[in-house]
Amino acid sequence: MSSLRTIVSAAALVTLLAPSGCTKKATTPVEVVDDDANATSEPSPMPPADVAAVPAMDPVHLRVTTHGLDDILQLVQDSSSRWTPNNIIDLRAQAQAVLLQLGYGPAAWRSVDLNGVFVAEGTLPANGEPTAKNVTLIGSLPVRDARALIDAVPSTQRPQPLGNGLWELVAQEYRVLFRERAGALDFGLDMGSLDQAVALAGQGGSGPRIQLMARDFPTEELRLSELLDISSRTPLGRRLDEIAADIEQVTVTLDAGTDRDLLATVAATGPFGRLGLDPVGPPRVSSTKLEGALPGDPVAVMSMTWGDPAMLHKMMDKYVPINEIGAPFDALVRDAMQSSHALLDSVADDVVFAFYLSPKGEATTVVAASVNNEASARTALRGISDTIVRGLTAYKELAGGSAAATFNVKWKPESARTGLGKADVLAVGIPKEFVKEFDEAASLMLSRKNEFELISQVSGGVAFLAFGSGARSLSGKIGAPGSSSLGGDQGLALARSSGGCQFCVGVDPNQASRVALAFMKNDSDDAKERKELDAAIKLLEKLALNSDVGFGARVDAEHATLSSGIPRALLLPDPKSAEQIMKIFEKVEAASEESIAAPSDTSRGRAPGKGKPIKAAAK
Repeated sequence: MSSLRTIVSAAALVTLLAPSGCTKKATTPVEVVDDDANATSEPSPMPPADVAAVPAMDPVHLRVTTHGLDDILQLVQDSSSRWTPNNIIDLRAQAQAVLLQLGYGPAAWRSVDLNGVFVAEGTLPANGEPTAKNVTLIGSLPVRDARALIDAVPSTQRPQPLGNGLWELVAQEYRVLFRERAGALDFGLDMGSLDQAVALAGQGGSGPRIQLMARDFPTEELRLSELLDISSRTPLGRRLDEIAADIEQVTVTLDAGTDRDLLATVAATGPFGRLGLDPVGPPRVSSTKLEGALPGDPVAVMSMTWGDPAMLHKMMDKYVPINEIGAPFDALVRDAMQSSHALLDSVADDVVFAFYLSPKGEATTVVAASVNNEASARTALRGISDTIVRGLTAYKELAGGSAAATFNVKWKPESARTGLGKADVLAVGIPKEFVKEFDEAASLMLSRKNEFELISQVSGGVAFLAFGSGARSLSGKIGAPGSSSLGGDQGLALARSSGGCQFCVGVDPNQASRVALAFMKNDSDDAKERKELDAAIKLLEKLALNSDVGFGARVDAEHATLSSGIPRALLLPDPKSAEQIMKIFEKVEAASEESIAAPSDTSRGRAPGKGKPIKAAAK
C-alpha cells in the first residue's frame, strides 16, 4: 500500500492534519523556475509508471466539505471549560503542537483559514492497489497566505515552484499540482482538476459545516443489524442486512457552533422500500394537533406518523396463536384482537408515546392517537378494557378464589375528568404478594392503594390510554387549555430540524438523570449512598437547563436518514449549573465506590432502601 500512503501524503499537505513522512521524492528531475517569471506552459508530464494493468471497476467516490471550522473548535473549548474547567480541550493548540512535532513550521497552522471553505473530492478503486492511473483528486484549501504555508512544510515534502502561482509535489508515481488564488490553494492531479477545484469550492459554504460523502463503496462487511443491535437471525435483521448489501451512498453531516444547536445526520441511499413502509406516514416538519393536546414536559416522548395499517393487521393475525390458547382465554384473546383491529383502523395521522414524572415522583405513560372515527375508537378501547376485566375474573376463578390471586377490578366509565371531557377508569387492585415481587416497578405503576389505574378516553379527535401511579392527575391536563403541551417540546423540534422525521423522539436529560438516580437509590443497600443520591435528586430538581435532546428517523423507498440534535443550552450551560451537576455526580460516584468496598446495610442487620416512592420532580 505504499502508493496509497503516497497519495495520503499529498493530501496531508492541504489538510494539515495527518502529514506523512514516509514517502520519498522520485528521482525524476523537477523543473524549478523563478516564480515571478511569465511561465505559460503546463508542467511537463511525468513518465508513465511501470504498473500492472488494473481491471475495470466502479471506483469508490469520496467527498468532504467543511466551513466555519474555527467556530466548531471554539465550541469544543467553551463547552469543555463549562463542564470540565480543570481539563479544557483546546483543539487548535493540540493541532499546532502535532504539526510542530512533525516538522512543520509555526506558520503552517496560522496560514490556514479555518473559517473558509475546504473541499476535497476523489476516487480510488474498490479493490486492488491504487495507482496514478486509477486515482483522482481535486480540492481547495482556504488559506490566509499560501506561500507561507508551503514554506512551513518540511523540506522533504515541500512542493516545488513552477511559476505563475503553481507548485508541484512529486512522490513515487504521483504528481500533485497546487495553484494559488485569492484566499485559497487549489490542488489536483492535473491542470484540468485545478479548474474543477474552483467550481467545487464555489459549491461549498452552505448547509451543515461538516459534510462527508461516500458512494459505490464495498458493502460486503456492512451489517445494519449489528449497528441497530438487532439479531441477524430475525426476519427484520436479515432484511436489514440485505438492504445494507445494496446501499449505494452514505452521507454524514454535522452542524455546530457557539451560536447554534448541534445537529448531526447520517443518510443512506438504498432499497429501503423492502422494509415495508405502508404503516408509516409522511415525515413531519412541525408539531401536530395531537401533540398540542398532550401535556408538555415529559421525561421522554416519541411521536410517529401513521399510514396504512394493513401490514400490522396481517402481523397480528400471524403472530398471535389464538388456536393454541385454551378456554376460556381463547375467546378473550379473540375479542381483544377484534377490538385492536378496530382501533388500528380508527387511527388517522399520528401516534404519540410519552413518559412523565410528577413532582411527587408519580410516573405516567401515555399512548395517544389522532382518530378519524371517534365512535369506533371508543367502542374498541372499551372492548379492550372489557377483555381485561373478564380475563382477571377468569384468572381468579381458576385460582380458586385465593386471596393471593385476587385482583379487585373496578370499571368506572366516564368517572374521571380531563380537558377533553369525561374519561373511563379501570382500576385493578394488585395483591400484596405481586407488589413485593416488583417493588421498583410498583412505585412507578401503582397508586398508593396498590391499584393499577388505566384511564382511557376518545374525544375531540384524540384517543388516549394513560396508566401509572400519576395517571389520574396527569390525564386531567390532556386537552386542558392554557397548559404547556408537547407542541412546544424542544426535543421533538430538534428531531425535526433536519428535514423532518416519521419517528421523532425527545428526551430530557435532566429528568432522565433524576429517574436513573432514583432507581439507584431505590436499589441501594448503603445508607451513605442513598443519602448522596437523595441529595443529588433534590438538587437536580432545582436546575432548569432547557436541555431536551432530539432524535429522528426518516425513511422512504430509496432513502433513510437518522438525525440527532443537542441544544446549545446543554453544550454551553450556565457555568454555575454545570459546576453543580458535575459535583453531584462526583459525590454519587464516590459514595458508590465506598458502598462497594463497605458492608451493606443488609449485612449490618438493617433493611435496605428498596420499595420507596421514586422522588424526581419535573422541571
